[in-house]
Amino acid sequence: MKPWVPAVLWFLLLALAALALIRLPWGERVSTSVADLLPQSEEPEGRIARDWVRSGRARIVWVILESPTEVHGDAAAFLREALADSPIVASVFQLDETEWIQPQAAFWWENRFGLRLPAWWEEISGDRGSDPARMARDSVTRLIAFLNEPDSFAWEETLEGDPLLLVTTGMDALALDTRRQQPGPGDTISSPFMIELSADPLAADTQDTFLAAVRSLEKELENRFAGTSLVYSGIVRFAHANRTTLVREISFINIAVAVSTFLLLIILVRTLRPVMTVAAVVGGGILCGLSAAFLLFPTLHVLAFVMGSILIGIATDYAVHTSTGGKPLRRILFPLLVGFVSTVAGFALFFAAPLLLLRQTGVFVASGLTGAVLTAVVLRLSCGADAYTPLFRGEGLRKKLRPGAPVIAAVSVAALALAAWRIEWVDDLRTLEVPTPELYRLDEDIRAGISGIADGEVFLVTGNDWREARENIAGLVHALPEDALPGARVWEWIPRRKAAEELTAWLREEGEGFPAALREALEAEDFDAEAFEPFFTDWKRWRGEALREGYWNDLIAATGAHLPGPLALLFSPGGDGAPAWFTVTLKGETTDITQKPGVFALSQLTQLNRLFSDYRKHVTHLALGGSAVILIVLFVLLPFRLAPRVILVPFAAVCLTFALLALVRPTLGLFDLVALFLGACLALDYALFAAHAQRFGDPVPVSIHLSAATTAAAFLWLTASSVPAVQHLGQTAALCAAAAWTVTVLLKPVQAEPGKPHD
Repeated sequence: MKPWVPAVLWFLLLALAALALIRLPWGERVSTSVADLLPQSEEPEGRIARDWVRSGRARIVWVILESPTEVHGDAAAFLREALADSPIVASVFQLDETEWIQPQAAFWWENRFGLRLPAWWEEISGDRGSDPARMARDSVTRLIAFLNEPDSFAWEETLEGDPLLLVTTGMDALALDTRRQQPGPGDTISSPFMIELSADPLAADTQDTFLAAVRSLEKELENRFAGTSLVYSGIVRFAHANRTTLVREISFINIAVAVSTFLLLIILVRTLRPVMTVAAVVGGGILCGLSAAFLLFPTLHVLAFVMGSILIGIATDYAVHTSTGGKPLRRILFPLLVGFVSTVAGFALFFAAPLLLLRQTGVFVASGLTGAVLTAVVLRLSCGADAYTPLFRGEGLRKKLRPGAPVIAAVSVAALALAAWRIEWVDDLRTLEVPTPELYRLDEDIRAGISGIADGEVFLVTGNDWREARENIAGLVHALPEDALPGARVWEWIPRRKAAEELTAWLREEGEGFPAALREALEAEDFDAEAFEPFFTDWKRWRGEALREGYWNDLIAATGAHLPGPLALLFSPGGDGAPAWFTVTLKGETTDITQKPGVFALSQLTQLNRLFSDYRKHVTHLALGGSAVILIVLFVLLPFRLAPRVILVPFAAVCLTFALLALVRPTLGLFDLVALFLGACLALDYALFAAHAQRFGDPVPVSIHLSAATTAAAFLWLTASSVPAVQHLGQTAALCAAAAWTVTVLLKPVQAEPGKPHD
């Protein structure tokens, strides 16, 4: 078979892959959604984070309208009507008005017994027992005290069906603390709004449509009402900022990596042939990587392409190893395949990572490297290789220093000790997002303006179901001062498990006699018991329903569905997604709050620090396991005297990188660990090629110098990303590649084996 036949067949296959990729609906297959960055964990924090981002809660946009007193009413009415008419908006709530609560009044009234009677039971039974006659007398005493209050006349008709004051004592849970302003003439007044979008805020079409509509509305408000301004914040704005930046960075970083790689090659070898080889090998790798990734994943996150740009740097290694040096293919095939297998094995470990982004990056890079090495081999078979002399080979430096393996090992251990003393491992989900400090400041200002809390913090109180969440929040609230709990308190309408169970037992055993006792107590205080007939009728009907199995679960689920406006954000009854949780806003010092069971700060929901630490440990175990497999393979395939020397290079490179990072950036995270493992795989490539060449009496191959320069350049371009995790990966991997080259060049060469002449 002609040597050019495999190359023709391979490039025809790549052409078909390119044609298929061109025909893909890229807008639908490439994701910029923050939801795809969330850990696929069943921990409460992970499930709540996914539920928050993917459910309707992510559709909320908080808006504050500021305008002079004279025009504020008209401006607010105009804004409310304009938003309500927008096809991208599902609902609008003006929070300093209470009309948005009224449509749900019928549900709350019809379920007043199930939602409020358990709290009444806890309070009125207390330590005095559950005698129906005594409880009836206490209820009538409370009713008389209420009727003596000035505002009780507004509840006269309600009391006929609610003499136990269930609704009146629970209204505080539905009355947001809006802190109405009392402005004077010429003052500026603010009105908070909550907008619910009608489409997925993480979708590009929704972001563009909504932001265009709001900007148009801002201009119209300014034209109609002088001195009026509009500020807004929500996930839709953060997602749009991330998408815009990341899409721009894909082109910039990948083009910069390619251009710098080719320029370095031209400068170092002063000819175009290796540049053309590198272009072909990198192109083949990218086509194979994209094909495999799109086959395995319905959508790819844009960050996978940004992180996957390291494929260019590694594929360049294979291109220069096979196209330079002028050695026979058999002389480079063994180290090439061993290095390729080890690197692919390293990225294959990403397949088992719990973070979807890492799995996508692993598939993209591992399959891309497979395509790159196949392209490099078929080009070598058909075109051969030339000998090039780069501008700098490090031979003079080697002759001056020539440290042996024991010296390198000792320095590496010392560097590792320094790193262990200085380095701190910290993981933060926000390192996967584009930093938008101005949006974070705006978001904090808006939420403080809505809640009236400048020094408050939001917490989530969770449980595996609504019962456990309610018990946890009861324990938290019991330990807090009353003034630490501003705003709405939805949990007051959700019964505690103990109260619901005790009330059910009481209804079964003694509750049937309570209506007669209440009639008697009312008549003893000169009330007309017949006037409360609606109450007794509803009680009889409800008691039969409450004794049904599963009543409380059904009621709580229905309550979650009927919470209006911002109240819907404060409670999740649980289900297939997140467990049950309440949102709690607290004032003042809150440093020890998260020590309570089931309580953690909403800021931790954003960071998910503990989960990321667990993932780093998981990846560490995978990396150590993979390294052990690679070590075994090396000892099996290499001569015994050569294997420890080859292993020393990646070990020293990692230790030296740790030491450098300990001096300049001692806080490391998950993606630094990923970069270190990648750097170790590259160092193993260099060690294999250098050791294999030295067995034949050759110097360090030219390809190592070229690939080290281009790989370091490729990784350094990742530091230009706006995403901190990508910056850290590029910085750490570039340092590790440089350290690997340094150790490979300086390490005292092995003696050539007898009978291994130069080719």
